[in-house]
Amino acid sequence: VDSRIVITGLGLTSPIGDSLPEIRKNLLSGSAHVENIPVRYMGEVPAGLCHYDPL
Repeated sequence: VDSRIVITGLGLTSPIGDSLPEIRKNLLSGSAHVENIPVRYMGEVPAGLCHYDPL
């Protein structure tokens, strides 16, 4: 099967930021942005959470 794929944009999101300047700043400052989240049967565990708001 011959399929074509078109990439119309590129973005990023991570626990340390949603834009390149924000991620760069947090990488250079050593920020981890790890939070404890509740997990069933395990209690709270550390995790890197993305707080992405597309609007």
